[in-house]
Amino acid sequence: SELKEQRTDFAQKYDKEGQTFKDSLTNQKQTYLKELYKQKRELDARAGLQSSRKDDPFYQTKGFDAALEETDNAYRLTAKVAPYEKDTVSIKVKDDKVTLSAKRGFEDRVEDKGVRVSTNTFQTYRQEFQLGAPADAKGVSKFVHEDGTINVIIPKKNFAPKI
Repeated sequence: SELKEQRTDFAQKYDKEGQTFKDSLTNQKQTYLKELYKQKRELDARAGLQSSRKDDPFYQTKGFDAALEETDNAYRLTAKVAPYEKDTVSIKVKDDKVTLSAKRGFEDRVEDKGVRVSTNTFQTYRQEFQLGAPADAKGVSKFVHEDGTINVIIPKKNFAPKI
């Protein structure tokens, strides 16, 4: 009986410390990424790259204007893309991360008096969200509306309590 109590106590402390460690790593990663982004922006500003690229959509960071909400049983992700990009949206869930991505492209050709000029640009953009608990990738339901609004429901995995 005493050994069982010790095992239970150990398991609880182990889980708590593991979660604390995971939270610490997540915070460190977020801090690192914010600092890296800040340094990149400062370097671009010092090199004058930002002003020369400010009107070029190829160099602009593209996002989804996304929000992730958590309920007891699931996560709800809402996002937005341009209506003409709605068919390129991809949502992937793996363990405790969801990745939202889309593609866009532009091609132009002009031919005049035997001279042909063409250009094309393709871009893939994505946004990743760290989930607080593992998700059930098989139970994900998604809907992309005609206006480009994206709604995703990601159920949480059910875990049996540890003994």
